[in-house]
Amino acid sequence: MSQNYLSSNHGIRSLQDETTIPSLSTTTTTSSSPDSPLSLDETLQNLTLALKKKQQELERREQDLQRALLSLHRDRAELGFGDRSSSDVLHLNVGGTNICVLRRTLTLVEGSMLASRFSGRWDDGLEKDRDGNFFIDQPIELFLPMVN
Repeated sequence: MSQNYLSSNHGIRSLQDETTIPSLSTTTTTSSSPDSPLSLDETLQNLTLALKKKQQELERREQDLQRALLSLHRDRAELGFGDRSSSDVLHLNVGGTNICVLRRTLTLVEGSMLASRFSGRWDDGLEKDRDGNFFIDQPIELFLPMVN
């Protein structure tokens, strides 16, 4: 299959996919007018400059992203979503019986009611007994098999 190309002072353009390949003319020119071809050295300098600009832009965006991430962590801590690691020991009052369970045990099955409820996001809004234990209004006999 042959491919047709158009040549101009600005490069070679494929008629099939509209891709432009920069001209790599080795002709040395002293003027940089839009109609004169660039020398290989000028082309390489332009590409190097463009790459440096892109690198600087990426570094700036990375810094912006890092600042936003730090801000998010600060906001989460202020809202009470701070240290909710999977190794937290949760104190539960299940049907009047107090038990202690690791958070990771309750959140083991993703998407389950227990995983959603005890993810750490809703801790401040969950029902608690007068001692501060999370209250679950279910018989202990039904709850224990889920955490064992």
